[in-house]
Amino acid sequence: MDRHLRAFHELLALDSDKEVRTVGIWGCAGQWIKEYANWFAPGSRIILITQDKSVLEESEVNHVYEVGSLRYDEALQLFSRFAFRQPYPPPEFERLSVRAVQLAGFLPMAIRLFGSFLTGRGKEEWEATLLKLSAKQSKEAVEVWKIMEASEDEHIVEASSQR
Repeated sequence: MDRHLRAFHELLALDSDKEVRTVGIWGCAGQWIKEYANWFAPGSRIILITQDKSVLEESEVNHVYEVGSLRYDEALQLFSRFAFRQPYPPPEFERLSVRAVQLAGFLPMAIRLFGSFLTGRGKEEWEATLLKLSAKQSKEAVEVWKIMEASEDEHIVEASSQR
C-alpha cells in the first residue's frame, strides 16, 4: 500500500503553482484526503464529489457546493440527444420523453442511461418500460438497473457505459 501511495504522491508533485492535475480516487476518498492533506501545498484546491455528506463533514472541507438537478428544457434536450440523437424528441415521443425525464428525477446520469436504454425501441416498448420504472420509482437506482438489465437487448445498456 505504501508503494502505491508514494507513486501517487509523485503523481501529485507539480512543477509550478499554476499547474493543475486531475486525479480520480474511487472509494473512501474523504478519509484519504483527511489523512494525507499535508501532501498538498497551502492553497491547493481539492474537489471531492460524493453523495454522502458525512464524508465532507469528516474531511473538514471549507466549502460545500450542492449540485442541483437540470431545468426542464435542459433535461429534455439531454435525454433527446441520447434517445434520438437530436436536440428534441419527435412529436410522437414527446409525452413519453417528458415522462422519462421525470422518472430520472432530472438527474443527468439517469437521463443519459434512460435515453441510451430507450433509443431505437418502439413506442409500445417505451410505454411498458416507463410503466415498470414508474412502479419502481420509490426503489433505489439498483432496482432500476435490474429492470434494464433484464431486457433482451443488453447491448443497449452496454452502449451507455461506452460513452
